[in-house]
Amino acid sequence: MEELIFKTKQELNEDLRIFLEAYHKTKILEAKDDSLKMYILLAKNKNKTPKEKLINFKLLRVDERLFPEDGNMPPKDAIICEFLIDELKKYVAKTIKNRIT
Repeated sequence: MEELIFKTKQELNEDLRIFLEAYHKTKILEAKDDSLKMYILLAKNKNKTPKEKLINFKLLRVDERLFPEDGNMPPKDAIICEFLIDELKKYVAKTIKNRIT
């Protein structure tokens, strides 16, 4: 049976930072937990369209799993976070692609 390979918390933080930078059209200097949480909460200000509501729902699920209160993130949560962040990045794929090139 193959062993599952999942991203580390730092890699997930970096992926989330890339999404949040594109979504908020800003530059986040470091992918620290507290600054990422702040930008997740800032996204709540954009909650009018169905697309924004879906983004906020997914961001809150990422917040629950990536930054648990006890500080422990089980492998299952890492896999779910990776999926959710990949889904979120699809909403801003054009912006991310333009920043890279």
